[in-house]
Amino acid sequence: MEPPRTPADRLSLRGLADVVVVGRPDERWGERVVAVVVGDVHEEQLREWAAARLAPARRPKEYLVVEEIPRSTTGKVRRQFLLRDLGAAG
Repeated sequence: MEPPRTPADRLSLRGLADVVVVGRPDERWGERVVAVVVGDVHEEQLREWAAARLAPARRPKEYLVVEEIPRSTTGKVRRQFLLRDLGAAG
């Protein structure tokens, strides 16, 4: 899944406050696309939203709802912490 092109597109799904896409290790494929989301949304809503915007190969295989996405003071996603929390850090 590509990151949303604009904040307006990202927020076009009611209840979705933030999203980041990461690769999680996968025994079969090497890496699995995972969308980590913040907001009051259900997985089925996320799947439908992605299906309307993304080709099948680009859609996340997993959706994880969290309270907060770790960010630096400049607003960048702290992927090493996110991956560690997901159990995906090497």
